[in-house]
Amino acid sequence: MANVLILFSHKLTEEQEKDLKNQGVDSFIFMPENLKNLWGNVPPELKSLKDFSKNFIDWIKENSKEGDYLIIQGDYGLTNILVDFSFKNGLIPIYSTTERIHQDIKLPDGSVKIVKTFKHKIFRRYEKWED
Repeated sequence: MANVLILFSHKLTEEQEKDLKNQGVDSFIFMPENLKNLWGNVPPELKSLKDFSKNFIDWIKENSKEGDYLIIQGDYGLTNILVDFSFKNGLIPIYSTTERIHQDIKLPDGSVKIVKTFKHKIFRRYEKWED
């Protein structure tokens, strides 16, 4: 059985947990609060995220084994670094895909309220481009 390390700043939905269990995941490992706070607040002025990513890479090394999954969703640059790290270390990087449902509700005053609902569909593996 595999573990899944969660690298994003919100909680898994019941539907996402069920999907992961159906894929053979038996243990969910969440980032500690200090890393979760860093994950949600990547400094936009940093020209490079290599040093910033070290805390996450150390945490991944301490909490994973080859064949484990990593859900990675967040800052594009940081995500890219950690997906690359995952491929190089025998880990399986994945992300959640969603169906977006838009609903327009006409209000009595003539305005329109737009409701957007995001529904989990699957976890998709990150892929490498190969010719």
